Amino acid sequence: MTIRPSGRSTDFISPSFGHGCLYNCTYCYMKRHKPEGLDIATNTLDILTAIDHHVWFADVEKPNQTGHFITYDISCNEDFALHAKYHDWERIFEFFRDHPLAMGSFATKCVNKNLLDFNGVTIWFGTLIWLIGFFFESLGDYQLYKFKKIPDNKGEILDQGLWKYTQHPNYFGEVTQWWGIYIFALAVPFGFISIISPIFITYLIIKVSGIRLLNYRYRNDDKYAEYKKRTSVFIPWIPKKQKDN
Repeated sequence: MTIRPSGRSTDFISPSFGHGCLYNCTYCYMKRHKPEGLDIATNTLDILTAIDHHVWFADVEKPNQTGHFITYDISCNEDFALHAKYHDWERIFEFFRDHPLAMGSFATKCVNKNLLDFNGVTIWFGTLIWLIGFFFESLGDYQLYKFKKIPDNKGEILDQGLWKYTQHPNYFGEVTQWWGIYIFALAVPFGFISIISPIFITYLIIKVSGIRLLNYRYRNDDKYAEYKKRTSVFIPWIPKKQKDN
């Protein structure tokens, strides 16, 4: 059982847990060596034992980004991440998780350290904000589509559904999605730079191409004027009560 120096992104290449690939990525060199199928090793414990015996006497240049750990490429002859369900992955994961010296790699150890310190809260919160925006844009457009399909609604103003709470639920949804993406991007280094995009889209929709043009189009429509008086311009809110004349 051979463990050979990597010469690339890891210190060593472990014996193969598998050989081949079930996917058809055009860039993959594996297809040139094994065009079809995937062979799975049945001696997982033997491979892990060989790595354990090897790591204590391994001679590599240190330090590197993995500190005192010796890294082993465990997916040189396959894509272990894609094929994990075919392997005894729990045993393999636990081996590298608990080992004081050996570290498993799916090809690279040269990564931005800051990527390991991101706050996952921004990902979940950003996703939630994006979903809220998607809800408003898709449902708002659908309600408008259904409204316009009814011939009797020609010349009328849609003031039901989401349109009861904001004059522009679709625009609000689009802008909200952009802010959700920005919050999501805060999870990675320099993600805050992406704030340029939601600011630009928000300005464009409110001040240039969206709301402003629509207001100009309906500037002489009395029904729309009444609708504007009682309905929030952009952010959804409870409609104002009309005063009796």
